[in-house]
Amino acid sequence: MKEFLMSIKVFFPLINNDAVKENIEKKIKFLEEDIDVTLQSIKEKDAIKTHTIINATRRYADKYYRVRLNEICEAFINHFKTRAVDLKTEIIEIEKLKAKLQHGIAYSFSQQDTVRNPYPTYLFFSQRHHRGRFSGKSQRDGVAGVPIDEIAKKLKDGEMSPEYLRVNIYFAPFRGVLHPFVYNNRTWVVFSRAEINPTRIVPIIPTQDLLNRIMKLDDGDYPNAIFNEDNLKETTRSLLAGPKSY
Repeated sequence: MKEFLMSIKVFFPLINNDAVKENIEKKIKFLEEDIDVTLQSIKEKDAIKTHTIINATRRYADKYYRVRLNEICEAFINHFKTRAVDLKTEIIEIEKLKAKLQHGIAYSFSQQDTVRNPYPTYLFFSQRHHRGRFSGKSQRDGVAGVPIDEIAKKLKDGEMSPEYLRVNIYFAPFRGVLHPFVYNNRTWVVFSRAEINPTRIVPIIPTQDLLNRIMKLDDGDYPNAIFNEDNLKETTRSLLAGPKSY
């Protein structure tokens, strides 16, 4: 996927609108971050590289990153079509990149295609309880140590963009079936409470510690709900709820 990114970046100097340039630059930056997160998880010393987990992660990552790259291509094309100068050659080259992205996946990038979205149809919490604040090691400045209700309100009120927060997911067996689980539960709590879909659901290969979380879940209900550890009250239910088999 990084090869595709390099090919797309060639067209960056042709953007003559600062707002468009900033938007595309941000999309590329976040995509590079997310790809690095996926690749780094594979390199972790204690990554669980079973055949089923690797295959599920690879299938999701391939579709997911192709769609993200396609969105960047579309942003370039839409801008180039508004330019006074003739950029037909450049548009054709980007369309060729889009065709390569489309190749090998079983659905169309067309807006009319109801199965074009690669995101999971449901996500489970990987723990039954959460703390009321983000940890001091949160992935973004301005979030570390902040109450999750405060971040949820900012998302809901439009004061914070969904792109600012990344939801990392991993595939793990539960009741004998492989399911997608959330790694950073508090971030998923924020989106669920704000009732806003995340734009970055990034796959990682789990470590044994992450699989241990699933083993600690009881065999009762599917882990759609999560509880505040301070008062043991249900905080929210997953924005994408199961149960289903993935």
